[in-house]
Amino acid sequence: MAVSGLQFGRGSALWRYWTTGLGQAKWLTSPEPWTTLRALLVKAGVPVLQAPGLATEVMRATPEGRAAFKLHHPNKG
Repeated sequence: MAVSGLQFGRGSALWRYWTTGLGQAKWLTSPEPWTTLRALLVKAGVPVLQAPGLATEVMRATPEGRAAFKLHHPNKG
């Protein structure tokens, strides 16, 4: 099992990066924002098994992310 020492939850620098500004722009403007964000999180050191859940949390953390999530995943709220 992959284990990361990276602090990536709410309040962390990584969280702030992906929910604001340049970090958010990297995935929010993608044709497939959740898939792009998940891949970027893994590249940043988030364990592969934790990246999908974190991608969902990050997307749902901002109004723009919630709108994108709803648009691309209409049945998942």
